[in-house]
Amino acid sequence: MELLVARVIPAEFQAILKASIAETASLVRVTGVLPTPQGPRVQWELSGPPDPADTKLTEAELRDVAEAASRYLAVRWRDSAEPWPVPPQHWDILSKLHPRIYDVSIETGPGWHWLLVMTAEWMSEGGLPSNFKTAQVKEKFGGLRFYHDGTRRTLRIARAAEQLSFGVCEICGTPGRLRKGGWTRTLCDEHDPKQR
Repeated sequence: MELLVARVIPAEFQAILKASIAETASLVRVTGVLPTPQGPRVQWELSGPPDPADTKLTEAELRDVAEAASRYLAVRWRDSAEPWPVPPQHWDILSKLHPRIYDVSIETGPGWHWLLVMTAEWMSEGGLPSNFKTAQVKEKFGGLRFYHDGTRRTLRIARAAEQLSFGVCEICGTPGRLRKGGWTRTLCDEHDPKQR
């Protein structure tokens, strides 16, 4: 596990950030990986604020995406020496684990299962607002879209998950990147038909 913590998890963190926020990812520096009850959490820091000429992300949005990446990997590697595979019937599992959040059909690839688990867990911290209602969860143009009525906090979390989805393979959940041509999708090299 130490080798995975020392090399694989930080490498996945950086790969996902690079694919989801491009060169702005270079501002996020990994400082370590800590075991937590939620899973191995990547510790990180910013080396400076993002340059508005390079990105549309504010510093707060960049922090949210980095936090989402840390939480995503913790969920994906929770209680395991290797990342969890996508469970069969993952949509059913999501609706059973988080019925207040996933009470609508989920129209995404199975690889975003752990991303959706992370999003629900983060939104649920401290309780959901009474007016919380999910309207739709789907893939569009290769990225996650999470439409809901909630609070400024839950909207920030949804936006961070949406941005992060551009670095997570829709099929298996490993680091991926946006692939264009025909249907735009976010895929890893293994699941990109052009790489075979």
